[in-house]
Amino acid sequence: MLVEFDGREARRERRDLLLQADLWRKQVNQAAQQLGLPPLPGGSQEERQVLALERKDIQLRHRVALQRLRRSEAGVQEQADVLEALRARYALNANIRARMAQLAREGAISHLELERQDERQMDLLSTIRRTEQQLVAAGSGVIESRVNREQVTTENGRRLWDRYDEARHRLLETTTRLGQVDERLRLGRVVAPRPGRVFDLQASNGQIAGPGRPLLKLVGQRGLEAELAISNRDIAFLRPGMEVDVRVTSLPFTDYGSLKGSVVRVGADALPADSSTGQESFPVIVSFDGRSLGRRGQSYGLRAGMAVTGLVQLGSRPVLALLNDRFTDFFDSARTLR
Repeated sequence: MLVEFDGREARRERRDLLLQADLWRKQVNQAAQQLGLPPLPGGSQEERQVLALERKDIQLRHRVALQRLRRSEAGVQEQADVLEALRARYALNANIRARMAQLAREGAISHLELERQDERQMDLLSTIRRTEQQLVAAGSGVIESRVNREQVTTENGRRLWDRYDEARHRLLETTTRLGQVDERLRLGRVVAPRPGRVFDLQASNGQIAGPGRPLLKLVGQRGLEAELAISNRDIAFLRPGMEVDVRVTSLPFTDYGSLKGSVVRVGADALPADSSTGQESFPVIVSFDGRSLGRRGQSYGLRAGMAVTGLVQLGSRPVLALLNDRFTDFFDSARTLR
């Protein structure tokens, strides 16, 4: 990593968003399981415990509503039984009253006893009317209990769906914000494409970097490559895989020898003309294994930026021609190692 901007505030916001996302995910899972929907992955033991408690609460509400309905139905049945008994008693008393009226006409009983019997019938009729009203009220109570039980089921379902939709919406918002914070943190880190060492650092405290302005340079540490500039005259004969004899300008070939390499990549287009030569050239990348040259047992390490000369053999010649024409079958170019 080369540069990391101050991201403490963003990291704090990210921690808060992670907690919020976890909370909303739990809410979604709990509502989903109660609605019979598949939960989101990653449910915890705590979520299952909360879900079990909520299920018990819903079951308790249903049980209370059912008991209320059963009490209302039992009350209706009781009032119906009482009414039936009163009506039977009223019919029996009416029969008794008819016989008493016959006896009163014959003088067997007094008219006072007949009037008392009529009074008892009136009281019984009043009780029957009152019981009928109570039976109607009890029937209304049964209907109300049934509606209440249905309302409990409907209300629970509506409440769960509202809770599920709200939790999903909040989770989506939180996840989106979390992605934005992660992207902000990612953009706040400048990472090198490969391991290396920084040099020629141009950035300083309080400085504002402008677009297109280099802030630093990086020297790779995985291995050295040579970049050669090949003229238009020779580029047509060059192919990847050709052997290259790489010589370091600061370490003369006659004393330190050279490095054996091969062409890795040939540029697809020519570079602009060089100001010193006025000629266009094609970039060619050459790789080699060695990182040092030696002389008399002393090793000298190579560094990035050293000028080199690359000798590339094109085609084949008879042995005598190779001896007499060695440097005409090779072409040279000096570039920097990187």
